[in-house]
Amino acid sequence: MSDLTIPRINDMKFGIIDASFVNRATRMANEFATLKPKLEKMLLVAQTEFARIPILAKIESSEMAQEVEIELLGSAEPITVEVAWKYKWKKVQIQDEATIIPKDEDGHPEIEDITSDIIAEAFGGNSGLAYNVAEMANVVTAPVIFGIDMETATYPAGFRPMPVEDGAYVSLVAHKTFDEAYFFYTFDRQGVHDGQCEAIPPDDDDGDD
Repeated sequence: MSDLTIPRINDMKFGIIDASFVNRATRMANEFATLKPKLEKMLLVAQTEFARIPILAKIESSEMAQEVEIELLGSAEPITVEVAWKYKWKKVQIQDEATIIPKDEDGHPEIEDITSDIIAEAFGGNSGLAYNVAEMANVVTAPVIFGIDMETATYPAGFRPMPVEDGAYVSLVAHKTFDEAYFFYTFDRQGVHDGQCEAIPPDDDDGDD
């Protein structure tokens, strides 16, 4: 027979659960709790393929990001005009080739766990919002907005620059600020002017001078 000795249960040492052990375990748990949000952010970045590919998304809503003062023809004083917006969005999924252009009002399925709100929850603040590249220089080029000089006589009364409409599809590209503290997205769509035209008075063409 072998000389190998099998230890008895009573001879095995499992350590002592004392105050030191409890404190050490508590400290490790607290350290993991601190690290957990960072791990979740890393997983989210991987899940959304954040820095690798564009996101096909649907605009959910817009909020004014920047406004300027413009002297419209006929105005007694400059008026404040919105010229840039920040957009909330949801990622959408293309099911197959036949659905690339949706045939019904429901459009493409939305992916609920990849939205601007989810990005904001992970990275904080206003992270995840999208900005239109075509709007980013409007403050500098004003009163020329989207290529139209709003201070000329040809600008229709009642018209204003408009944000991209809710429900529009855009291709989002991810960015981060220089200090890596803020994540945001951009898309590029030429803006429009729209509104309610005011009636043009009829010409006095009765021959009287």
